[in-house]
Amino acid sequence: MIGRVHRWKGGTKNAKIVCFHGFLGSGKDFKIVADHSRNFSEMVAPNFPDYQKVIAERKTGWNHTLSIVKRFIEEEAPNKKTILLGYSMGGRIALQFAIKFPQLIEAVILIGSTPGIENKKQQQKRRTDDSKLSEKLRTQPYAKFLEYWFNQPLLKSQKNIPTPYLKEMLERRKKNDPQTLAYYLSTLGTGTMPSAWTNLHRCKFPTLLVTGSADLKFTIIAEKMLTRLPDASHAEIKKSGHAPCFENAEAFGSCLDDFIAQIKCSRG
Repeated sequence: MIGRVHRWKGGTKNAKIVCFHGFLGSGKDFKIVADHSRNFSEMVAPNFPDYQKVIAERKTGWNHTLSIVKRFIEEEAPNKKTILLGYSMGGRIALQFAIKFPQLIEAVILIGSTPGIENKKQQQKRRTDDSKLSEKLRTQPYAKFLEYWFNQPLLKSQKNIPTPYLKEMLERRKKNDPQTLAYYLSTLGTGTMPSAWTNLHRCKFPTLLVTGSADLKFTIIAEKMLTRLPDASHAEIKKSGHAPCFENAEAFGSCLDDFIAQIKCSRG
């Protein structure tokens, strides 16, 4: 389930940042973030899930996923607390993990992410929609699916990601296995994810919610999360949509560095 682990050295002795990518993505997507921020000791980004691998053992579910994350984090930072950063699906994984294992967390950064769907009927509808999307992946030519995916209103602004980062991201996505993508969408999608809204009070660590100024849907979700999280702030990155960490990496990098500096100050 965990593939290659990508690493970048930072410019300080602050805590390690572990990053989780979004659907279709790769840990290497975060190179643009590492290139535009310095206030960390090391940035670690696994291919997790690894969409380029063909699924051999179909054992994945939310509990199994979180147990894998726990093992990975304990190996990466033994006896230390970790800063988690997650984009979109990776943000959902990071949040679910942080709620279940808060003793391992120093801080969390969630980018364009959600705690899930509270309403049972809406959750069932999303599960149905995810199933239909999974079926597209299984039956359509993969190139056709990619064209559909990146032309969705939520994702169109990702065309503004700077070259050559965007070119490399798209090349990596072309190498994904569509059957593997379909499987993870069915098992780790928003429709199957347990709603975390009623557990947000457990996040007593600093939490930064980041959304793009053009991403109205997730900006509204972030504002709602602020009312339930004990120690959270919200940063809205201008000139960006659902992926502000990639679309406006310079502004996001400054935001990330400031957030980590604040954590360091509060620790004394």
